[in-house]
Amino acid sequence: MEQPICPCPFIMPCFPAEDATALCCSAASLVISKLFHAIFIFIFSVVGATLGAMVGAFVGAKTKIGWLHGATVGAIRGSFFSIKLFEFSLIVCSSDDMATSYFFQPINAFDSAFNGVPRSGGVSKESIRNMPTIIITEENVWDSSRNPISCSICLQNFMHGEIVHSLPHCHHMFHISCIEKWLVGHKSCPLCRRNV
Repeated sequence: MEQPICPCPFIMPCFPAEDATALCCSAASLVISKLFHAIFIFIFSVVGATLGAMVGAFVGAKTKIGWLHGATVGAIRGSFFSIKLFEFSLIVCSSDDMATSYFFQPINAFDSAFNGVPRSGGVSKESIRNMPTIIITEENVWDSSRNPISCSICLQNFMHGEIVHSLPHCHHMFHISCIEKWLVGHKSCPLCRRNV
């Protein structure tokens, strides 16, 4: 058996050449990613510590603890808070759209109610009632790769004999209760965003 030539023989002598190249590239991108993550953590930490120290010194000067102790505690808390804020923003930005929209839905509802801005309405109840329904059978419960089809809103598989809504233009299928809740506030398909 012939041993392939590895582009990084000192790092990975036992991997085939194509695997080693991919591993080198992914390792380099991982290192660059971690470097940028560390730089942003440092920047957020310094900004948070600076703001926290200023606020802590001001509060410490007004109370009995003193400005130096207040600045120290404020710097630590500000740094910790800003790092957690940065990590939370990374999680929210890297998550899928559905999870993010569920997270921000109460905030948007509160903002709309507080500012008196009406929410962009969904589909009328009459249109929802007239939407085509399909009975799930052995033929339409599987996708092309023989995996069971599920409702993309609740992620539950469709059961034989179940009646589901099929959206008119894109023909995506959803449980009736799931899609009715969705269409109260939206005018588009939750999967492809095509107007209903």
